[in-house]
Amino acid sequence: DSFLKDLLGGGIGDERRIQERCRSVGIPFEARFCLFNIPLAPNTSPVERILADLSILVAPAKTLVLDGSAIVLCFNCRSDSCSLHCVAGSCPMGHRSLSARLSEYLGRNDLHCGRSSKFRCLSSAPTAYRQALYASRLGLKRRATLTRISAPHFEWERIVSFDHCCMDYVVERCGEGLELAQKTYAGLVVDALASDDAHTGTDNYTFLYEYLVNERRASVVAEKLHMHRNNVKYRIDRIEELFGIDTDDPALRLDLLMAYLLREASVVQDAQ
Repeated sequence: DSFLKDLLGGGIGDERRIQERCRSVGIPFEARFCLFNIPLAPNTSPVERILADLSILVAPAKTLVLDGSAIVLCFNCRSDSCSLHCVAGSCPMGHRSLSARLSEYLGRNDLHCGRSSKFRCLSSAPTAYRQALYASRLGLKRRATLTRISAPHFEWERIVSFDHCCMDYVVERCGEGLELAQKTYAGLVVDALASDDAHTGTDNYTFLYEYLVNERRASVVAEKLHMHRNNVKYRIDRIEELFGIDTDDPALRLDLLMAYLLREASVVQDAQ
C-alpha cells in the first residue's frame, strides 16, 4: 500500500526506483494497466469490508484506499487483442471482464467509479490516478444530468471512462473560450437541430448524431433507433435539405461530431 500511495501521489518520479519497488511487491513495471477510483462517502458500508470484497473480486489486481476512495490498479489483461475497455463478452481470453464484475458490485452497493485510460508503464500511474479521479467526479454530475444522446460518451453508467469524458475535461477548463468554440458553422447547425426538435417534436438531433458516429451505416443506425433501414436514407436527405449540409463531406462530418461533443459536455457543466 505504501508504495502505491507514494507512486500515485507523485512521490516517486524516478523510473529505476519504481522498478526496484515493483519487484519487491510483485507488481509488473510494464503491463496492460488500468486504474479505477471508487469514491466512498461517509455513510458508505465499512471501508474494510468493501476493500476486502474488491480484493477478492479483482485479483490479481491491487486495491488500496487513498484520499477517501477505493483504488483498483488492474493489470489483469493478458492479450494484445484486449480492447480499449473491457466490457461484458469482450475478453479475447474468454474470461468474464473485470469491468463487468466490478459494475455488478457497484450496482449492488450503490457506488460508481471513474476509470483511467489504459497505460503500459507503471510510471504513468500518477496521470492515470488523476484521470480516474476526474472521471469519478464527473460520474456524480452525469447521474444528475440526462443528456439528449444515448451513447457511451454521454450516458450515465456505474463506470465512467476518462476516454469517454475527456471532452468534458476540456470544456470545464475552456472558460470563456467555450462560447467561441461552439459558434462554428457546425456548432450552429447542431444548435439549430436541437432548437427545431424542441419546437416540432422531432428527433433529428439524435438521428444525425447516430448517423455520423455509426459511420453512416444504415442498418446500424436503423437498429440503434428502432426504425426501418429504408427510412434512414429518407431521413438524412431531409435533414440535409432542411439545414443545408452535405454529409458526404468528411471534414464537415468531423466538425459536426466535434460540435456534438462540445454541446453535450457543456450540458453537464451547466448542470453544476
